[in-house]
Amino acid sequence: MAYDIHIEENRISESESYQFGIPESIHSYIFRSVELKKTKVPLFDRFSDYYSDAVFQAGDIDRLVEDLNGLIFVFNENKEVTGILLKLKNAATKAKELNGKLIGYCD
Repeated sequence: MAYDIHIEENRISESESYQFGIPESIHSYIFRSVELKKTKVPLFDRFSDYYSDAVFQAGDIDRLVEDLNGLIFVFNENKEVTGILLKLKNAATKAKELNGKLIGYCD
């Protein structure tokens, strides 16, 4: 069961809305890491509860991308984590370009 990342926007189909899934093990690793505890990432923290939805409106995206850029730097030694963070950054950027929402949830 993965924490799925979607873009919600009227012009794209449901099948196009799915971006990727974050494995539970990676999600847990990120949110339990000492590195994250030292980093202030208020918007990214919305993803912290694996079983709760996280919704980012278009106006939230720039700040989320700032958080992600900081985390990519913090986790730069871990290719698997930085790969997930880069995918999340790309999905956030795409949501902003479409003036849509970025949504994360576990189903």
